[in-house]
Amino acid sequence: MCHSKLPKSIASSMALLPLLVLTACSLPYGRVAGSDSDISAIVNEGLTNSQVMLIPIGTIQVLNPFESALGGAITEEGVYRHQYLQELRLLERIGLIQIREVPQRALGFLGGGARFKYEVSLTDRGRKAAEPKKENFVGVVLGRTQVTKVVKNEKYTNPNLPQSEDYRLVLGVYNYTPTDIGKEYFAARNQQLQSQYKVKALLKHNPFTSRYEFVALDWGYLDKDGWETHQVP
Repeated sequence: MCHSKLPKSIASSMALLPLLVLTACSLPYGRVAGSDSDISAIVNEGLTNSQVMLIPIGTIQVLNPFESALGGAITEEGVYRHQYLQELRLLERIGLIQIREVPQRALGFLGGGARFKYEVSLTDRGRKAAEPKKENFVGVVLGRTQVTKVVKNEKYTNPNLPQSEDYRLVLGVYNYTPTDIGKEYFAARNQQLQSQYKVKALLKHNPFTSRYEFVALDWGYLDKDGWETHQVP
């Protein structure tokens, strides 16, 4: 089982991969370059984890539009951009969570306006569908993936990556089957799903374990150039 590093907020490029979960899945160093089946397994593990929608439970703070527009990294735990509330409203619409606004007067004014405070709780449906993932987070599976083809598996260098590290870039094709909740979620986003997509995955060699580890991935449409996310440098 792979260990997941859970991000603090939903990625701005939220689409087919609503929440990218970076994993520490790994393959033996000597097997990565030669076996498409091994490559498929590790990339598919990353895709599987990327289909877990993380939902914060409990008290959260949402930046006001002024603060949200400033950009930059958010380092405070439990604080999200204003746009994130729209994603939570989608989950509320399909019956997974309830959102209750805490009176604004209880909070100070920061960055030209008040931060908004909310209590997020699971509904009965949400409790049945969700699994605990981390303190104050639960996960809901949006879809199932299966890598069907590896079209490239080669050594990779990039000026934005440490030059002393050993990376590999993997390109492939995978099948996608949404869960019932996934179908409702993407319908609420007015997003049409396809049965197949392309994936670009970055692997890194760990010299201490002599294994390659999954770092990040991007997905895209087979009939379009480019990628819909930009996690891989």
